[in-house]
Amino acid sequence: MIRQILLLSAFSVAFLHVKAQTVLLNETFTVAADDNSLPPGWTSPDMDDPWYSSITAVNSLLSPMGFTGQVALSNTSSTNPEDLLISPQVNLPLGGASTLTYKFGVITLGGQYPGNAHYALYILPAATTFTGSETPVLEEVITVPDQAITKTISLASFSGQNVKLYFRHSNTSEMYMALDDVNVTAPTVLGTSETGDKTQVGIYPNPAADFITIKSKSEIISTEIYDATGRKVGSQLKSDKVDVKNLLPGNYILNVNTKEGKTSSKFIKKD
Repeated sequence: MIRQILLLSAFSVAFLHVKAQTVLLNETFTVAADDNSLPPGWTSPDMDDPWYSSITAVNSLLSPMGFTGQVALSNTSSTNPEDLLISPQVNLPLGGASTLTYKFGVITLGGQYPGNAHYALYILPAATTFTGSETPVLEEVITVPDQAITKTISLASFSGQNVKLYFRHSNTSEMYMALDDVNVTAPTVLGTSETGDKTQVGIYPNPAADFITIKSKSEIISTEIYDATGRKVGSQLKSDKVDVKNLLPGNYILNVNTKEGKTSSKFIKKD
C-alpha cells in the first residue's frame, strides 16, 4: 500500500512537471505536400545538396531505426561535402533553462553507405549571418549507424535571446543523415497559487475543429494561442470558448490566464 502511494505521488509530480513546460519549437518535419519540401521557416541554403523532408514512401526504411513518420534528410556528396539546415527563429524566455532535444541517425541502406558521419550544431543570434567560422555548441562523429539517437542540449546560456539552430552535416564521402523531432521547451514558472486546486483547467474537445471549451474553477481573464514555432497566432475568447476555426491544422499551445494563475495545454487543430 505504501509503495502504491509513493508511486502515485511520483506520477503526480512527473505530471505536474510536464504541465509546467512551454513548447517553443516542435518540429517533426511532416509536410502535407509530401514533396521533399521543408516545413515553413526552415531553410537549407546549399543549392547542390540541400536538406529536405523525406516522403512518406521511404518512412518504412526509417521506422526500424526508431524514427516516426517523415524526417529531414541530408545527402552529402564527394563534390559538395557540406549541408546546412537552419531553423526558424526561437525566442528563448529570460530566466530558467530552456532545453533542446532532437533525434539523428546515419542511414547506410544495408551497408551501401558509410556508417559514420560528422556534424555540428550551432546556436546563434537570429540576426547573425552564418559564416562557418563560429564555435559550435556540439560537434561530433556519429559512429552508431542505422539507429535514431536522442540528444539533449541545455540552452541556459542563451536565456533571453532570439536564436536560430544550425545543423551542419559535413563529410568527405557520400552519406545520408536523418534529423527529426526537434523540440525546444522552457520551464513555466509557477507560483504557489498556480499549483493549487484553484487553477485546475480542462479543455475540450481535443482535437478541435471550430471551438475549444475551457473548464476552469477560477475566472478566466485571457487566453493566448502559440504555434509550434512559438509564434503567437491570436486568441478570440468568447465566454468560456476559444475560436480556432481559422487556425491551420497542427499542434498548438493554449495558455489560459485566470485569477489564480496561468496554465498551458497542448491541443491539436484538425480540419
